[in-house]
Amino acid sequence: MKITDEAKVMLEEIFKDNKANCLLVSIQESCCGPALEVDLAELEEGEEPITINGISVLMEEDAKEKAEKLTIIVEEGELAVVDEEASRCCG
Repeated sequence: MKITDEAKVMLEEIFKDNKANCLLVSIQESCCGPALEVDLAELEEGEEPITINGISVLMEEDAKEKAEKLTIIVEEGELAVVDEEASRCCG
């Protein structure tokens, strides 16, 4: 997973506005099978996030391999997630 510098700045502001301090990356079932989901979260005592470009990220074990191809960017003034392996099967 990568987080651009521009996305880092925006995420830090979003964290302040939403009482969050990290991202949670997990696997969710979709119409095309397992897909990555990225949510805001608040670290709890004992959790050990990884740090990507200064942003704390909690990542479920089964999400780590899929997340390698993920990049969080800013596109047209909003956060966007680019997945190099995204499936287009849902139309």
